[in-house]
Amino acid sequence: SERSKNELLASSFVLGSNTLIKNISVTRSGQIVEFNKGKITAEFYSNYYTSKESSVSYETQKKHLEDILDIAFKRFIKSLGGRKAIIPLSGGFDSRFIACKLKELDYKNVLCFSYGKINNNQERETSQKVAKELGFDWKFVEYNEKTVGNYLKDEEFKAFCEYFSQFS
Repeated sequence: SERSKNELLASSFVLGSNTLIKNISVTRSGQIVEFNKGKITAEFYSNYYTSKESSVSYETQKKHLEDILDIAFKRFIKSLGGRKAIIPLSGGFDSRFIACKLKELDYKNVLCFSYGKINNNQERETSQKVAKELGFDWKFVEYNEKTVGNYLKDEEFKAFCEYFSQFS
C-alpha cells in the first residue's frame, strides 16, 4: 500500500503487520497465527502492556529485576566455562549492558568488536571507548573492498535482503 511504502521510506521499515505486498502480512512479536479449515486467525499470546497498575514499589521491582538478571548472567558465565566471551559491541545500550554485566560479575575473558566504515563512525568510537573503560580487549573490522567486496551489487545479497526483510 502507499502507506506502507511511505513508512518504509520514512523509517526503514513498515509498521505493524503490514508489508509492501498487498494482502500479505507478517506475524508480530507475541502473535500466533492459526490456519484451520481455510480460516486464518491471529491472536496475541503475549504483549508488552499491563492490565493493571502494580502495587509493588518501584524499588522492589527494580531489585527483583536485578536479581533475575544476576541469575541469568551467572548461568551464562557458567556456560562459558572460562572460554572467551565475544561481544559485538555497538554504540547501543543492549550490547553495552551485556559488557557491563560481565564486568560487574568480574568475568575477564572478553573480546569486544565493532565493524563498519572507519571514518565518521560514532558506533566505532563509542564501542572502543566502552571496551577500554571496562578493561576489555577490542577489535575493529573495517568495511572496505578487501573485507566485504562489492556485496551491495551482488545479486545473491539483494535476494537475501528481500527474503530476510519479509517486505516489511
